[in-house]
Order: sequence, then structure tokens, then C-alpha cells
Amino acid sequence: MRARRKLWRNPLPADAFPCARTGFLAPPLLGFSWGRIMRGMLLASFTVTSLTVAGLLVGCASLSEDQCRQGDWATIGQSDGYAGYAMTRLRDHADACRKAGITPDAAAYSRGRQVGLRGYCTAARGFSEGRMGNNYAGVCPPDLAPAFMAAYNDGRIVNAAVIRRNNAASTRDRATNRMRQLDNNIRDAQAKLNASDTPADRKSALRRDIEHMRQDRRQEQDRVRNAERGLRQADREVSDLRYRFASRYPSW
Repeated sequence: MRARRKLWRNPLPADAFPCARTGFLAPPLLGFSWGRIMRGMLLASFTVTSLTVAGLLVGCASLSEDQCRQGDWATIGQSDGYAGYAMTRLRDHADACRKAGITPDAAAYSRGRQVGLRGYCTAARGFSEGRMGNNYAGVCPPDLAPAFMAAYNDGRIVNAAVIRRNNAASTRDRATNRMRQLDNNIRDAQAKLNASDTPADRKSALRRDIEHMRQDRRQEQDRVRNAERGLRQADREVSDLRYRFASRYPSW
């Protein structure tokens, strides 16, 4: 019976560091679902939200004062290595600990980080990082980098396919919702057109409106059909990739 390989585990809890790495290549940093909002309100809201998030990121320290005082730099380095941070992460910690009058032990941090990188720079982790669209900081040592990068690039292929599938599904859903809205508007306009107390000039305008809305509906229907074709193609692509990578990356 084959012995199960012991996996390296992060020695610190997931919330140990308040500014965890969250860089993504595929999804945008900020995603908003604004609905039907006036253009001016959209721009103003986006500006305010962006400034707020930027302020939070600037003000977020990589370590708390207690962590600085505990000074377990080997463990901190090990956790950072396992998270795929570059050695420049130590500068963030130095900045965070400066107010407490504490200087990081760079040697201990570096030793711990090298241990952590052995857990990060695996094929399984590379595939996972690429599939989730996470950035890679070029941190893997020469003996581990080729296998990590090959798997990371495989993961990026999957990530791109999933994004295409999600985009197609979003396009279809938006067009479907627009069709429903147009159907309601056409129905309301038709009811007014059929009303006996509607003036003749108003009926002429309603007929034009109904015709325009029907044209818009046909366009949305075409978008739905095109998106559904794209979605079926993207689904097949993701299924093919799952079959292709199943033996290489069983965790997916």
C-alpha cells in the first residue's frame, strides 16, 4: 500500500494577518451590480466606493502590534511563503511594526519563508492558484518552479474557460430580463391602445412605441440565442478541460 505523502500545513489561522493576499487576474478588483441607475449617480458612487476601498487598503497593516511584539518571525515567514508572498512582504511587516519600535528578524523570516515556499510551490497548488485567477509573484525556487508553472498555466486555461462561461451566462440572463421587461411594457402599451378613452393621437404614438419595443425584443432574443450557443460551447470546453486534467489534478 502506497504511503500517503504528508502535506505541509500553514501554521497560522487564515485570519492571522488582516491584509491577506487577494490579488486576482481574472475577476476585477471591484465588481458592482448597479441596476438601472442614472449615469451621474453611477460615476459618483463608483468614485466614492473606489476611494473608500483605497483608503482601507492603505490603512491596513500586515501585522498587528501584538504579532510584532511576539516576534515569531520564522513562523510569520513560513506563513507568508505558503501564501506565495515575495520577500518584499517583509517591508510591509517592517512598516507595520515600526510604530511599536520593533525591527523584524530578516534572517529568521527568510528561513521560515523558504520552508513555506516548499508547501506553496507544488503542482497541485500551482493549478489551484491559476484556476482561481491568483497572481504569481515568481517566488518558487528553481527546483520547484517548472512543475509549479506548468500546473499554474493549466489552471489559467481553466480560469479563462470558466470566465467565458460565466460571461455567456450573464449576457443571456441580462437579455432574458430585458425581454421580460419589454413584454410587460408592450402589454401595458397594448392595453392603453385598446382602451376606448385613449385619444387618437395618443394611439398613434402607442403603436409606434409598441413597434419599437418589439424590434428591441427581437434584438434581445437574438442576444439570448447567441449567448446560449456561447454558453453551450463554454460548458463543453470546461467539461473537456475537467476530463483532460482529472488525472493530473484530482482535487478539481
